[in-house]
Amino acid sequence: MAHRTPIDFDSLRIATPCPVSWADMTGDARKRFCGQCSLHVYDVSELTRGEAETLIRSSEGRVCMRLHRRADGRIVTKDCGRVRAAIERRVRWVRAAAASVLAVLGFAACSRGEDAPKPLLAPAAPTDLSEMGDVAVPAEDCVMGIVAPPSSESDDGPK
Repeated sequence: MAHRTPIDFDSLRIATPCPVSWADMTGDARKRFCGQCSLHVYDVSELTRGEAETLIRSSEGRVCMRLHRRADGRIVTKDCGRVRAAIERRVRWVRAAAASVLAVLGFAACSRGEDAPKPLLAPAAPTDLSEMGDVAVPAEDCVMGIVAPPSSESDDGPK
């Protein structure tokens, strides 16, 4: 049995981002079909790290993926439950803190008999940090595209 060199998974990057929105593709949460490039796009956050590595190897690196990156640069996979739970806890904490501040401001205005103050800032809309395109080596937060596993040679990319 031949020994395979491990893939430096977290150094994958999208070489050519795909302009098509994930929402415009047909399929499910794990895999969708892009009509523009006629390829299936895999959402790595719905795959385990092992499944994603097997997919890259079986396609010889020519696979289109949707990558989500954590703040520390690691790619989010289905087996990153700890990270997702931490993010959800932080979002709940921020929402609770914002609600508390607004409640205090509202009660203060009511106690003075004034109209409730208007918030200075509108709540931030959730952002989708995903992108699609050709994957190569270290990149941004979330992208989709053809995966190109890191080569053993130094490659600075296009100049």
